[in-house]
Amino acid sequence: MIRKIVALVIIAVVLFSSFSMSAVAFELDYDEASADGYYLYNFEYDLVMAQDGIDLPISPSSTVKIMTACVVLESGISADKTVTITSEMIKGVTGRFMGLKAGEKLTVEDLLYATVCGGFNDAAQALAIATCGSMTEFIEKMNSKAKELGMTATRYENVTGMYHSEMVTTIGDIAILAKYMSKNEYFVAMAATKSYSISKSATCSLTAINNRSSLLASYKGMSNFNTGSGNDGDCAVLFYQSKELSYLTIVMNAKSNDDNKNYAERFSTQLLSHAINDYSNQTILTTQNVVTTMPVQYSVSADDTNLYLANDLTLFLSEEIDVQEDLAYNVYIYGDVIKAPLKSGDTVGELIVSLDGEVLATVPLIVKTDVERNGFLYFMEIMRTYVLSRAFIISLVCFVVILIVYYLVHKQKMKKIYQRRQRNKK
Repeated sequence: MIRKIVALVIIAVVLFSSFSMSAVAFELDYDEASADGYYLYNFEYDLVMAQDGIDLPISPSSTVKIMTACVVLESGISADKTVTITSEMIKGVTGRFMGLKAGEKLTVEDLLYATVCGGFNDAAQALAIATCGSMTEFIEKMNSKAKELGMTATRYENVTGMYHSEMVTTIGDIAILAKYMSKNEYFVAMAATKSYSISKSATCSLTAINNRSSLLASYKGMSNFNTGSGNDGDCAVLFYQSKELSYLTIVMNAKSNDDNKNYAERFSTQLLSHAINDYSNQTILTTQNVVTTMPVQYSVSADDTNLYLANDLTLFLSEEIDVQEDLAYNVYIYGDVIKAPLKSGDTVGELIVSLDGEVLATVPLIVKTDVERNGFLYFMEIMRTYVLSRAFIISLVCFVVILIVYYLVHKQKMKKIYQRRQRNKK
């Protein structure tokens, strides 16, 4: 019966229909290239705004360097520490490198900027060995950190992102790592640096490191967590902070026949444009709107009462979403029913708003009028509840059993008295 009442309440939500439709999903506009997957996320509203292929096993490519920087930054090694490059640090370096030579000296900070902003593989290897003493131990720490963060589909085999048959991740796991690193102010600031000057104490040939991302000039507040390429295509992991909102974009394995363009960055601009231009705060309901009307038990006069939102309901939504048809509005009443007495401002339940099965907001529901309780009805309900309760039934059974026992004992006693009197008469 209670479930039927709750179902009726859900249907009774006013102003909006209570069924959910899938809103039109955003898709990248592939023209001259394609990608294995992408991800767009808003931090303030914890909202995934677009995604595709996030669980597909892929090679992490140069995004590995995000974890490399993470392990270094959390190791406790000083940024000012001088590192003397050894032959082991640059052994077997392939791909993009800054040309470090054995005997050169740089600071840990120099190597961090070279790894994060420049994407240099020899800098990443030098950092790893300078931090842990060996590549093996450093990679173990990378995998341990991935496990700690819940990156269950990720396995690291090197610190650079160069292809390895057993090294794997997913866009979903990369997102976990990127969200985690977005809380590290030093890393965010470093990734936002357009050009870094090598420390004066360094003895390497480079004097400055330029950020690989071309988008830093176009977006004020952009941090390039990683921009690079691999055997499977280009990749980009970008953290963008506007005046009020911040976003994470990930594009993996963007492929094109044009070697002069990073298509992962090109697709990232599509994602950011969608986030900035197609989304806005929309006020769905205010505290003045009657959400629904509910019956009240034990009331002196009012059979029902209106329910209102405790706060205005404002959601960060795509302009493509029809708030009347695409959103589902469900009412949940605490304790399943509303009982008197009630005072204005009492919270009696909540309105749950969802889109495509995912909860977007939960707002408390309140009453705005006092409702007195009918003492007699309340007393009768208490009595009815008690009579139907297990405790009462057990008590009644025990009482009946006691009466039966008493009756049998008394009957046996009276029988003995009768027999005694009969014997005395004889």
